[in-house]
Amino acid sequence: MKKAYETLHRILFPFSICLLAASLIFFLIKLKGLPDETGIHFGPDGKFDVVASKFYGFYPHIIGGLVTAGIAFAEHCIKKSKTGLDLSEDGEVLFKNELKLTLDTILILVNVVFAHWSYCVVMQKPLNLNFLGIIVKIALVIVFTGIGMQ
Repeated sequence: MKKAYETLHRILFPFSICLLAASLIFFLIKLKGLPDETGIHFGPDGKFDVVASKFYGFYPHIIGGLVTAGIAFAEHCIKKSKTGLDLSEDGEVLFKNELKLTLDTILILVNVVFAHWSYCVVMQKPLNLNFLGIIVKIALVIVFTGIGMQ
C-alpha cells in the first residue's frame, strides 16, 4: 500500500510541475505577438478589468511556482515529522500518505487554474467561469474526502 501511495505521489507532483511549465512555455512562445498593453486580470464577470504591460502575464506562473514550492515544503515537513496523533506506525504512514496525495491533487487543480488564466491572457479571451466553478467543486470534494478519510 505504501508503494502505491509513493508511486502516485511521484506521478502527480511532477505532472503538476509539467503543467505549469507547459503553460509558461506557451506564454513565452506567444509573448512577442501580444500587444504592449494586455488584459491581465479578470473581474467577477470573467472579463478583463486590468490592462497593463504584457510582462504582467507572468503572474500566474510566479504565483503557481510559489504555491508549488509551498506544497513541496509542506510535503517535506509531513514526511520528516511525527503527527503527534495516537496512531500505530502503519496508521501514521497511511495518514501522511493521504495528506500528501490530497496536497498533490489540490496542487494539480491550482496549476490548472493558473494555466487557464495564462491561456486566457495569451489569447485575450474572457475567463471561463463555468470551468473554474467545476475546478473549485472538484477541489472541495477532494478536500472533504481527504478530511473524512483521515
